[in-house]
Amino acid sequence: MLTKIMRASHLAPTSEIGFGGSSKYSTINQTPQQSIGESKGKVCAHNGPKYPCDRPVYVKGYCSMHYHRLNRGSTMDARPACINKGKICSHDGPKYPCDRPAKSKGYCVTHVLRLYYGKPMDAPHQMKNKGKTCSHDGPNYPCDQPARAKGYCQVHRKRQCGGKPMDAPIRIRGETKGKTCAHDGPKYPCDWPVTAKGYCTAHYNRQYQGSPMDAPIRSESGDKICAHDGPKYPCNRPAKAKGYCQMHRKRQREGRPMDAPRRRT
Repeated sequence: MLTKIMRASHLAPTSEIGFGGSSKYSTINQTPQQSIGESKGKVCAHNGPKYPCDRPVYVKGYCSMHYHRLNRGSTMDARPACINKGKICSHDGPKYPCDRPAKSKGYCVTHVLRLYYGKPMDAPHQMKNKGKTCSHDGPNYPCDQPARAKGYCQVHRKRQCGGKPMDAPIRIRGETKGKTCAHDGPKYPCDWPVTAKGYCTAHYNRQYQGSPMDAPIRSESGDKICAHDGPKYPCNRPAKAKGYCQMHRKRQREGRPMDAPRRRT
């Protein structure tokens, strides 16, 4: 910056560069310098035939909106954005007149989107589902949940969009509270609390993965002690998995010696 100023000083007097002269222009920046408070009390210079402006001056004689329009090369005599302030939607259809606040082009959000996408203007709002129940009336699982969209509740509308079976049970939060697992095998019946689809976590995962259902659950060894009974270092820690404590189960899985002392830190 200093180099530019020094170069400019060889081409013009000091008074023209702005170092104490009274010149209104600068050799470096060929734009008029606006003094502080110079535009105070003035209004925008734009006086279009359709939308004259009386906003306070922001810079170069224009308000903020018209100055940015001038910079971008946009139309100056256009409707300002705040023309909708305090007004209601201009849609006055014979069936569904609207009294919502105007947001854009004299319309509310719903009607301006309908205008943009070319949809029918004189149609009811989405509030038509208010107070109604879901229209799904399947033979096995009819629904009485409140309607949210397209006459369906949130669950059935989501199933309809995803192409999933409509006539399936709905899982309601808290309905399985106090119930036990539906698995009642001959060897290992289960009395754990229900987590999903009538099963506990273990049996639901087995059903999902296709594993044998009537098999012991790992936590059945929770009240037992480790099955390792070596001659040198027998273990009396609680069993965690496969009848072993956590340390001996890890040694068994990694193929390390079982009858070894426990590392103490």
